[in-house]
Formats: sequence, C-alpha cells, structure tokens
Amino acid sequence: MGAPVNHRRMKSPPPKQPRHMERVAAMGCIICGGPAEVHHVRTGNQGRDDARVVPLCPFHHRDSRMGFHGLGSERAFYNEWGVSLSVVAERLAAESRELGIMR
Repeated sequence: MGAPVNHRRMKSPPPKQPRHMERVAAMGCIICGGPAEVHHVRTGNQGRDDARVVPLCPFHHRDSRMGFHGLGSERAFYNEWGVSLSVVAERLAAESRELGIMR
C-alpha cells in the first residue's frame, strides 16, 4: 500500500495578482462596506483567476444563508443583493490595469 492520504485542506498556491487582490480587499465589502476578504468570481467551469475578484465581508461571502456561498450562485446573489459580481470583478480588474497594478 502507498502512503496514507492526508485529508487536511491543502494550502492554496500563492496569488498570481497579489497587489490587485490587496487593493480589492482594502476597498471594503461591496454590499455593506465592512472589512472585506476577496471572493473569486468564476463562470462556467473556469478555475480561480486572481484577476476576477470582488471584496466581500465574511457575512456576505460565507454566511450559510445570505452569503454568496450559502446562496450558491451568482444569479442567486444578484437576486438577493442586486449586485452582479462579474460586472464588478471586470471593472476592478480594468481599474487595476489602468493603475499599472496588473497587466
């Protein structure tokens, strides 16, 4: 038999756009303005893209009923909060490109 499987959560790789992600998190939650963490916006089967992030506080990001991960989809989040995460992520990425933070 091989080595035992380690079921602990694996560490995420270092971000590819750390300055952009720091800038986005520093903006505060796009819903309530509170201290934010970054949420990766994905479409279809797309993987994580550090350029497509939005700032959400822990409640609006991870709450089991009202946060993005509790609601389960961008459409459900939009229906609840009236914000298109894809539109915001694209706008923030464009701003970071204009500022020279990203290519």
